[in-house]
Amino acid sequence: MPFVSYVVTDGNLVTGQNPGSAKATAKKVVHAIEGNASKERGYVETPPAHTCSFG
Repeated sequence: MPFVSYVVTDGNLVTGQNPGSAKATAKKVVHAIEGNASKERGYVETPPAHTCSFG
């Protein structure tokens, strides 16, 4: 039976189960890197600032 591709991502962790997962794992890593690069460049929306009013 040949290896079946199986990839799991959890935050910044990307792991593949076996050699048959190499291509899918690489694609997930590239996607994760591109996502982090976008965040560093400021392309991700930042949450609105909270305002407090004291009565």
